Formats: sequence, C-alpha cells, structure tokens
Amino acid sequence: MKGNVTTYIMFYLFGMMHTMSYTTSLLLGFTLDMERGVYGLLLLLLYYKYLDRRTIYLNIAVLYISIFTSIYTFDIKAHVQECIGFVLYYNVALIFWKVLGSRQLTPTERLKHFYSFLSIPLLVYISPILLTPNNINLDFYSDPNLEKIGLKSRTVGWASACSIPMVLQWTRKDGPRKFIIYLALAILIVLTIGSGSRSAIIGASLFVLALIYSFNIKQRISYAILLIFFTAFILQNLDQLSLSRRAELHKMGVSDDTFRQNLVLAFSEHLVEDFPSSLKPEGLGEPNIQHGLNKFFDTKGFGTHNSYISIILGLGFFSIIFLYRMFRGLKKLARLNYLKYFLPFLTISITEDCFGPGQLLYFFLIGSMVVLTE
Repeated sequence: MKGNVTTYIMFYLFGMMHTMSYTTSLLLGFTLDMERGVYGLLLLLLYYKYLDRRTIYLNIAVLYISIFTSIYTFDIKAHVQECIGFVLYYNVALIFWKVLGSRQLTPTERLKHFYSFLSIPLLVYISPILLTPNNINLDFYSDPNLEKIGLKSRTVGWASACSIPMVLQWTRKDGPRKFIIYLALAILIVLTIGSGSRSAIIGASLFVLALIYSFNIKQRISYAILLIFFTAFILQNLDQLSLSRRAELHKMGVSDDTFRQNLVLAFSEHLVEDFPSSLKPEGLGEPNIQHGLNKFFDTKGFGTHNSYISIILGLGFFSIIFLYRMFRGLKKLARLNYLKYFLPFLTISITEDCFGPGQLLYFFLIGSMVVLTE
C-alpha cells in the first residue's frame, strides 16, 4: 500500500507542477516548463517497464509527425516545444494509466483514480483563493485583486467546474470529514458561478443534470427539490452574479459575445476557400494558429478559443488520427458510464483553447484523447 501511495504522489506532483506554472507566470514571470520537463523524464525512467512496444511505436509515429509538421511552421521553437510537451504529457499520463491497470481495480475504480490524477492538481491551483475566503463570492469576474494571488477568474471557473465531479464522489464516503467535503463542493459551485465563465457554468450544469438522470426516481425527486431551492437562491441574487457583470460590460462594448462565433465562421471559410491546402499542417504554436485565421478574421492574439480547431489547424490531415482516438476514448467512457464526469472539460474545450491559458486543462485533453484507448 505504501508503494502505491508513493507512486500516486510522484505522478500527482507532475500535474501540480504543470498547473502551478500558470500561477508562477503571473506572480514571478516564469513558468516551470523546464523543471516539469526534467521531472517528467525522471518518471519515464523510473517507470519505463510500462512503456510497451505499442507505446514505443506510437511515440516514434508522433515524433515523425512532429518533424513533418515543423516544415510548415512559422515559429519552429514554439512548434518543437508544443510537440515535445505533447509527447511528454502523453507518456506520463499513459504510464500512470497503465500503473492503475496493474492494480487490482475494477474499470470504474481505475477511472476514478485517473480522474483524481487529472483534477487534484486543479484543486491545488485554486488553493490560493481557498486560503483567502474574502475572494470567494458570486462575482469576482474581472477582479484585479485576483491576479495578486496568481489566479484569473476564468481559470478558477474552469478548475472548479472540472473538480466538482471528483469532490462529489468524495461525498459518498462516510466519516466526520463529510461535512468538510460538502463545504468544499459548495465553494466550488460558488467559484464556478462567480468566475463568470459561461462554459464552466454550462459544463458543470450538464454534469449535474446527467448525474441526476442516472439516479433512481427517489433520488431524482430529492435532487430536484434541492435544485429548486438552489435556483430560487440564484434568482434572488441575480443582480450580484458575475454573469450580470458580463452583461453590463457587453452593453458598454467591453465584452463581445460574437467573438467566438466569428472565429468558428472564419475557420469554416478557411477550410472551404483554401481547400485542399487548408488540410496542410501549419505546425502547432500560437503564431501559426493565428496566421491560419488572420486572413479571414483578426484574432487579436486570442487564438481560436476552441481546442479542436487548434488541433485541426496545427496538425492538418493528421488531426484525423488525433480526433479519432478521442472519439474512441469517449466511447469507452460512455460504455463504462463515466462520460458525464468529463462533460465540464468537454464543454469548456469547445469554447476555450487548451494550448493557451487553457493549458491548465491539458491533462484532460490528453486523457480523453489517448489514455483511455487501449
């Protein structure tokens, strides 16, 4: 058992270093890219026995794809870093998935452990706001004080929404700590709403609705009553919500609700008007992704706001392999009745880019695309 705990801590530490890189970049002006890269390689050396022949072949294939796509890149350094990062994350996550497979766990238990591996680093990321309760409210959207503790409202919303399924699982455990777990769950809900991130709010809501749907009639009635009280509370405090603040900014012209829609339309035009060259890999990296869209729409440095558009722009026709593996992974999650736990991430990834600030959710991208396909 002691060996299991040590293994978990070692892999969790990698994820924590990844999420805290965003905090250090805001507070100290540097990331932990090099440090977690070296640590990731150390994990690969320590657990190399889990790298079977199939995995080695896949790594070679990814390496060749990286070399090929670099021909088209406008920023070779960014492209190489992106590809190396993907290979490293893929192997670390895959090895941990295989480590769990070597334990005496049922498929569902294995998924629960893996979900903890994905989301516990997110709880660590939002720990500064948990340690400063005065920042916890229903509207901290665009709060400049949040950056003083190394956070941003939207990233807090993403992390909270993706952590809710795991913390909700913990509430099923008995013991004196149950009250603290319920309190943590309530705080995560408040943080999700207070962040003003609509994708986080929608994703968390979809998870809750899917969870209630899976319950029996008695449980559905109980949760329906709770939802009625919760909805009444929200309606009573509607003017205090972060979404109300976003609406005010929209009227002032500060926030543009059509930005993401325009990006999707620009990408659609790019696929049609530049076909078949639009299927050519441009090389992953922010400058390349923006260059692919700037012909039709000025991205203003905001990227695509869509993880899948970024993947298609970056990998071109190679993205078919990537997205196919994700589809297989989602099918497996659905078959094991675990897809609902990934709904917050899947919702956020449609309107956010996991290659920019959304790298906070990079583990979920890797997990849903490649780790869950055996």
